[in-house]
Amino acid sequence: MENAWDAAVRVAVGNVPGKARTVVQEVAARLRGIGRDDRAEELLGSAGVNARSGGAYQAAARKPARPGSAQPKRDIVGFKDAAKESRGDKENSDASPAAAEEAARRGDWDVAHELARALGPDVAASYSIKHATMELRGGNPEAAADILAERGAPADPRYFALYKEIAGEVLGGAQDGVGEEGLKKFLTSLVDTMSATPEINAEHLADLRRCLEATNLALVRAKCKDADMPVLSAKAATSLLRFCGLVPADRAFFEAGMACREAKELSLAFVFLNRYLDITELMDEGGDASELDNVDFEDTDIPNDFPLPTQHFVEEATREEVRDWVLALSMDQQVEQTLPTRTCGKCNGQTYVAGLTCCRCKGKSEACVVSGYPVPTGQRVLHEGRSANRGDWNEWTMKFGTDPWSGKSAQPKY
Repeated sequence: MENAWDAAVRVAVGNVPGKARTVVQEVAARLRGIGRDDRAEELLGSAGVNARSGGAYQAAARKPARPGSAQPKRDIVGFKDAAKESRGDKENSDASPAAAEEAARRGDWDVAHELARALGPDVAASYSIKHATMELRGGNPEAAADILAERGAPADPRYFALYKEIAGEVLGGAQDGVGEEGLKKFLTSLVDTMSATPEINAEHLADLRRCLEATNLALVRAKCKDADMPVLSAKAATSLLRFCGLVPADRAFFEAGMACREAKELSLAFVFLNRYLDITELMDEGGDASELDNVDFEDTDIPNDFPLPTQHFVEEATREEVRDWVLALSMDQQVEQTLPTRTCGKCNGQTYVAGLTCCRCKGKSEACVVSGYPVPTGQRVLHEGRSANRGDWNEWTMKFGTDPWSGKSAQPKY
């Protein structure tokens, strides 16, 4: 009987990889039914399935066999190796559109991509798009971004809408630094390719560059928050407000406000969280952004025309806590209830502290590659063609030892 079950696993691994996990679990259950618990755990462990929860887990956490227990005649790794050996180089030598399509149909995407690669770069690109689209439609935009980062994102106008949709979904998701890494990787490659001929698809290039800049700030915000660097996290979250709409509006203002509260930037926190509450009220009433009072944001480069999300970013209990905090702060006479300003280096007028465009002379400032804040002339440092505020750059590099844009090793600059 065990030989027959082994054969079932072998057939699944070799011919229907997408179903192999289910077959392994079924065979393991049957092995337990005849008292072969050790064999069942070995089979599950080699397939990366937790014998207790059914989920994936690290091989190091697998329960070892008892001393003296018989070693399994064959585990799933062996089956996979045997299946590969039986196919050998036959997959590439027999590469055909039908074979690639069949591999994709049965869920064996690694094989599908290899077959597509053997058929040429155009076919390989089409499978990268096909796989990423499948993951996006299946509700996993982070996986879609990772596929494009690994397999390539062709600079083809037919796919620009897909890339923007993936960027919007990832930036509207967890923002935990996982999905954003793949998103940033494929967007960087794509934007670099398109920048070689910037006059072609210029509007799409501008949109994708905005997606890339927002992704970099989202990564900085998340990493600094995790590393207990509240001031730099608050700056990145504040700069992300320039991408409101690409990042869901309620989320953008909530996270900027909470980050500024954590960093003790109470004026910024008050204005941002007050705006957040206005947005959530309009969401509940079915209104739109045109109904917002923009007086606090007239002299900023924060958008005031954006779609309102259909679902709240946080639960009602958290929204109520924010309402109470904003109300309490509104009675504190020592807290300015307006956005702080900086002195413009071109006209010496006062303008929004985080704005890249002076509200008076319309002069432009470079954005810091770390925080997204404007770079004052006397504090400017340059690294691989990108500007940064000296203080922000040094704080980041002393903590992480990398260039936040490229991820390569970098040092403080004095």
